[in-house]
Amino acid sequence: MFENLSLQGFTWPREPVVYLALLAAILSAAASALQGDVTWWNAAESVWILILGFIARGKVSPV
Repeated sequence: MFENLSLQGFTWPREPVVYLALLAAILSAAASALQGDVTWWNAAESVWILILGFIARGKVSPV
C-alpha cells in the first residue's frame, strides 16, 4: 500500500471535500483545546498528524 509514498512530484488534491474535512478536523482540535478538554500541546500534535495524514493521503493509493 505504501510503495508509491514519495513527496517528489507532490500535487495537492483537488477535491474540495478533502480540504473541508481537514479544516473541520483542525477546528475541532482547536475547539477542544479552547474548552480545556485537551491541552494545547495535544491539540497541536493532533493537527500536525492530521496535516501529515492529509499529505500522505494524496500520495498513497491502494494496490
